[in-house]
Amino acid sequence: MATNNTVNRIELIGYMGAMPEMRYTANGAPVTNFSMATNRVWKGQEGESQRHTDWHRVTAWGRLAEVVNQYMGKGKRVRVIGRLEYQAWNDKTTGELRSRAVIIASQVLFLDYDRTHTGLADEPEAEEQLVEAVTQLEVVPPAQPNRSRRKQAA
Repeated sequence: MATNNTVNRIELIGYMGAMPEMRYTANGAPVTNFSMATNRVWKGQEGESQRHTDWHRVTAWGRLAEVVNQYMGKGKRVRVIGRLEYQAWNDKTTGELRSRAVIIASQVLFLDYDRTHTGLADEPEAEEQLVEAVTQLEVVPPAQPNRSRRKQAA
């Protein structure tokens, strides 16, 4: 029996670096790309506080891409769960081989979603719950029935 005992999962909590950019593939599939910033803070050797920002590129596909494009904006806190993928290509101008790591999102959770400050169009109150439900794209298997075993008399 062959098993796949590997995991490619990444989870980031940070801030949207810019407005998301949505486009459509040749076959009509929506795809949204956005940058995300996470911060690392530590104490230096002399006790001074150090801070570094890491930038990440995130890609969302399908309905998730549409929701991210519609409801997210620069500076908003977001939690992204997905897988890490490496992409490589030849630069058109220099011919150099370039590469980057991209997070392919399976979930995007809006941590400080605030309709009054996004600058996006107002929508009915019921839509807020829909946004949270749509971003939960992980499939949850149905619960197994609780089976009890009968004890045999000795």
